[in-house]
Formats: sequence, structure tokens, C-alpha cells
Amino acid sequence: MAEVDGDLVMDPEPFFYDEEATISEAAAAAERREHERQEKARKREAAAARRAAHEAALESIREYDPDEERYIYTRYHYEDLSVFDLDEVSDIAPMRFTATPCPPGQALRFVTEMVNVLTVRVILPGEYSSGQGIYGSVIARDDLDLKYDYIYIEIDLKMKMNDDQQDDKRLSKGLEMINGVLLDQYSSENEAVVQSLTLPSSTTRPCTVQIAYSYISYGLEATISVELLHYQGQRGHFCGQITACTSTIQDSILLHDSKLLAAGGVMAADCNGHTAIPLLRRVMAVSLYEMLIVTIVAQSGDGVYKRTIDFTPAVNGGDEARIVCGLTSLLVKVNWSTMNIITDE
Repeated sequence: MAEVDGDLVMDPEPFFYDEEATISEAAAAAERREHERQEKARKREAAAARRAAHEAALESIREYDPDEERYIYTRYHYEDLSVFDLDEVSDIAPMRFTATPCPPGQALRFVTEMVNVLTVRVILPGEYSSGQGIYGSVIARDDLDLKYDYIYIEIDLKMKMNDDQQDDKRLSKGLEMINGVLLDQYSSENEAVVQSLTLPSSTTRPCTVQIAYSYISYGLEATISVELLHYQGQRGHFCGQITACTSTIQDSILLHDSKLLAAGGVMAADCNGHTAIPLLRRVMAVSLYEMLIVTIVAQSGDGVYKRTIDFTPAVNGGDEARIVCGLTSLLVKVNWSTMNIITDE
């Protein structure tokens, strides 16, 4: 530092030019730009691949309906179908919270609105009476985590023909929806109402499918099992029907019909020596303020016997009843669970 005419002047710092460092920084910057360019290109390619996969999946479930003169979707299509598997079965098992204690007096925090599908009726035209049988699927799809206000019903039914030279005939295929918001409003004004959803026949759908269902407020999950303890005459054999309904909705849900079993009603014994009776369906919704009614009709050589068991709903835990129906001794179990997780908060 020097003084010139009374002013202080800073000595200039020597200037150094590091060519190697400058070149290195420029190369690093160029490398970063190239990496960013490649990453953007990769993301564009991935997005294009997802769009193509999504469009291909949409195309596979889109059909032209000549009656409506437009294209329709025959399956659920409100997700990114490049990653959403339409055929994946839910891994959410029943009785998830059966063993979870509920804080005293807080049961209403964990009940929810639910729907029971009661029956699926297929109305066939006369020319289809020569078929061997109906097969296919009726899928109910909801989103327990995102709590959709809709339940989506996918229907895909065919008939196997007697003539081996004939292809199986489509009976019905399509997508229907149950609007949970409107259902809640309607059911609040009309207690204990069974409603129906219809996929009508058309040029491409020769049969009509009707689905009867009921709305359940303050709903809980009931998981039912039935064991054959003893039968006088033949071990491990039950002939008859098992149905379930609620005290408000008397329309019964068929749980078991021995006439539908290829083995004629013979079931294998479990490790306890009891025989588990296979059920067509073992889970249904029951309101906290209703009763679950299980009805058993057993047939034996000297007649038909009927027994009815009432179960009181609970947010968790289970109940069981041992009954004798004619010559048959049975153990009926019900496990209760909420659909929403119970917390202590």
C-alpha cells in the first residue's frame, strides 16, 4: 500500500491465469449439461413408453357399442394402466383388526359406510338354453386407501356351448358404477332398501345382468366360518344350505349349497378332526346397530331341519355358537373387524 498526494492506494494483486483449472471447470460444466440432457431424454422416453403402454391397455378394454354409437370401456380405466394391474387380486385380507382393541366408548369412530352385494342375476334369452353353463367374472373394485366414492363393478360372462365346434358365446361384458355419495343420501331417506344395478342387453351383450345390493351404514366386517363337528350316518358330510342376512335387510346371501359342490358335499377334515364346510362367500358387512342372522338348513334321511343363530356385532373379537340341526352338529364362528385401523389417538 502506498500514499499518493495524501490518498492511500492499494497495491494491485498479481493476476494469475490457471488455464488447467479453467479447462477442468469447463469440462465439468459440459459433463453436467450432457448428464442433464441425457436424464431429460431418458425421462421423456420413459414417459412416452408409459403413455404407449397406457394407451395399449385402454385400447384392449375399449369397444364400439353400436346401440349407443360410441366407444365404451368394459373395465376400470381411471388409473395409469401402464403400472396398474387390472387383474391383480387385492391382498387385503379379512379380520385385519379383529385382535386390535378399541378404546372404550369410541366404536363410532371406526365404523364406515359399506355395501353388501346380495345377488347376481343373469337373464338369458331363449336361444341360449342349449349351453352347458355360464362362466366368467363379476368383480367389485373399490379403493380402501384413497376412499373412492364409487364402487366399480366389472362384468365378463360367457356361455360354454354344447357343440365343441362352436366358440363360447359372450353373454355380457361391461362396467357399471355404484355412486356412494348418492347412495348415502338416498338410503338416509329410505331405511332398509335393497337397490339394483343393471347392465342391460344390447347388440353385443345378449343377456341382462342384474346385481342386487344393500347400503350398510355404521358398517363392520363379519367373517363367517362353519365347522361340521358330528354327523350321525357319515363322517365329514353335510347336505343343505347356509345363508346369512341382517335383521334389517332380510334378503339372504348364499354362503353354502351342497348341491353346487362337485363332491356332493363331502369336505376334508382339518387338523382338529373337525370338518370345515367350504363357503361360497365368508365375508359380509353388518351395521353396528343390526344383528347378523345365520340360517342353516340341513337335509337328512328322515327330513329337513332348520336352525337360525343371531350374532351381535362388535368392533373386534369374535363369537361362536354350537348347534344341532337334525342329525348334524355344527360350530358357527363369526370374527368381527373394522375396515379402518383402530388407533389410540
